[in-house]
Amino acid sequence: VVERKIVRNEKNADPSLVNGEDPFIRFVDMSDGKSGLSIVSDSLKGYEPLGDKDNSLALNLIRCYTSQIVTIYGRKERRAEQMLTQAQGLHRIHYAIYPHAGTWENGCIEQAEKINCPMIPTQTHRSFGDLPSELNYVKFSSAKLALSAFKKADRDDAVILRVFNPSTKEVSADIEFLKEIMKAEAVNLNEEKLVGAPALKPNGKKLKITVGPKKIASFKLKL
Repeated sequence: VVERKIVRNEKNADPSLVNGEDPFIRFVDMSDGKSGLSIVSDSLKGYEPLGDKDNSLALNLIRCYTSQIVTIYGRKERRAEQMLTQAQGLHRIHYAIYPHAGTWENGCIEQAEKINCPMIPTQTHRSFGDLPSELNYVKFSSAKLALSAFKKADRDDAVILRVFNPSTKEVSADIEFLKEIMKAEAVNLNEEKLVGAPALKPNGKKLKITVGPKKIASFKLKL
C-alpha cells in the first residue's frame, strides 16, 4: 500500500499537471485520517485526484492510445492502425464504494479481498469423512494480517503459510489451525529455514506470530 499526498489545484489547471494519474491494483482510498472513502475494484486500474475543493477522485475506465515509436531523435512514427490499442468492444466495470472511519487500515484490505478473491463454491461427488459441516483451516485473531498463501511444502511433509502486513505498524496475532501444530519454523520464499529467526512455540492448534510493518512472513508447519 503506497500513500501519496494530494496537491491542491488552486489555479484550476489541467488536473493531470497537478497530481497526475497513478495505478491501483485492488483499491484506492482517500482519507483525512478521521474518515475516508475507498473505491474497491477487480477491473479499474487507474485513478487521479483532481485536487479541487470537493476532493474529487477521477477513475480511468478505459485507456486508449496511439502507438508511437521514436526511432531517432526528433522523429516519431505513429501506428494508428494498431487497433488493439483502442480497447474496442464491450466493457464491464465492477467496483464497490466503501466509506469508513479512520484510514485505509480500517477494513480496505478485507473489502478488496472479498471482491478480488471471492469464495467459489464447488459441487463434488458424495463422500464420507469425519470432518464437521463447518470448519476453519486457518483462523486469524487480527484482520490486519493478510493471507498470501497456504500450500503444501515443496520438499517436506508440511504446509507453508505465508502472510503479509500492509500496515505501517508491527502486528502480532494468534493463528489457529485445523490440527495441533507439531512443529513450526520461519522460512524464506524458497521454504528454507531462516537463520537467526526467533524460535516459534506452538500452543496446541495456535501459533503466535509477529510481522513487522510492510513485511512478508512465511512459516513451515507440521500438523
